[in-house]
Amino acid sequence: MYAYVGSFSYQGSEGITICRYFPENGRMEPVKTVYPEINAGSLIPGDGVLYATDEQWDSGRDGGGRLFTFRPEPETGELIELSRIDTLAANTSNVALDSTGKYMIVTHFAIGMPVIKVKQASDGHYYSQKEFTDTITSLYKMKEDGTPGKLCDVFVHPPVSFIHKAIRWGDRNKFAYCNLGADEVGFFHIDYENEKLVMEDAIHFKQGVGPRHAVFHKTLPILYLNYERNGFISRLSCEDGKRKHLDDTSIVPEGITLDDHCNQSEIMLNQDGTRLYNLMRGLGILNVLDVNVETGELTLLQSVQLESKVPRGACFSPDGNYILVACNDTENVVSLNVQKDGLLELAAVSGHIPHPASIAF
Repeated sequence: MYAYVGSFSYQGSEGITICRYFPENGRMEPVKTVYPEINAGSLIPGDGVLYATDEQWDSGRDGGGRLFTFRPEPETGELIELSRIDTLAANTSNVALDSTGKYMIVTHFAIGMPVIKVKQASDGHYYSQKEFTDTITSLYKMKEDGTPGKLCDVFVHPPVSFIHKAIRWGDRNKFAYCNLGADEVGFFHIDYENEKLVMEDAIHFKQGVGPRHAVFHKTLPILYLNYERNGFISRLSCEDGKRKHLDDTSIVPEGITLDDHCNQSEIMLNQDGTRLYNLMRGLGILNVLDVNVETGELTLLQSVQLESKVPRGACFSPDGNYILVACNDTENVVSLNVQKDGLLELAAVSGHIPHPASIAF
C-alpha cells in the first residue's frame, strides 16, 4: 500500500513524497520525492485520483497558485500527472468535492499583505489607498477523468480573508468555511441549475481568535471548530435557521500556559462520531475528546505530547487503526495506534520526509 505526503515550506516548494505504508504497524517508509516545484500544503484523495494544492503566491502563469490532479499507479505508487490549472488567487489552500463528484470547490489562503496605491481625487489632491489581495472560493465543473474543467463561479470574500478549506456536510451538499482573517464561519450551497455558489449566513466570533479548521458531525447537526489563537474547540449548531455558537471546550492540559498563537491544525472525527481528534501546532499536542452521541458535547480524554512542535496535518489510515501526523519541523510522520477506547498510543516514526504538511492514501 502506498501513501502520499505533501510538503510545505515558507522558503519555497518541497514536493510530494511517495511512501510505502505498512498497515500491520502503521509505519511509513519514504520511497522518493517527486514534483519538487509544488508547495503541497494539501493533498486530497478523489475517485481514483489525487489532488495537490500548490500553496504559493505566484506559481501560476499569471500569478496566484495552482491545482494539480494525479492518477496514482497502484503497483508502483508513481503519480501520473493528469492536469494542472492556475487557480487565479494566491495560496491555493484546499479542495472539496460535492457528493455527486461532478463539482469541485477550491479555496485560497491569501497572505493579506497590502499594496499601497497612489490615487488622485477629483479636486486634484493625491492620497494613498491600501488594497489587499483577493481571497476567493471557486466552483469548477468536473470532467469525466476527475480533473477540473469549466470555472463556473467565483466568490470574492471581503478583505482581509483567509480560507483554509470548504467542509462538506455529508450528502446534503451544504458547505461551511472558516475565515481566519474575518473571524467568522460561513455557510453556503451550490445552485446546480445556475452553477453558482450561494452564500447563506455566517456566525461571527471575537476579533482576533482566528477560526481555522472545522468538521461536521456524522449524524448530528453539529459543526466542531478550532482556532488559530484560542485554546478551545467550539460546538456550533448548523441547522438552517438555528445556526449559532453553542459552547466551548478547553483543550489546554493543566499546567500549560497558552500563548496567543496556539495554531490549532487538523480536526477529525472517527467513523462512528464518538471521538474527536485535534492537533495543536503551537504545543505539539494531539487531543482526544469524547463526543456525546445524543448532544455532541465534548469531554477531553487525552493529550498526547508529540516530539514535534509543528504537527501540521493528520489523517486516519484506511482501516481506521492509526492516525498519521505530519510533523513539519522534525521532518517525519508519526503514527499513533487508535485503541479500542479511542485513546492513542505511539506506534512508529518514519524516516526523513521534507517538511511534511499533509497526508493522503
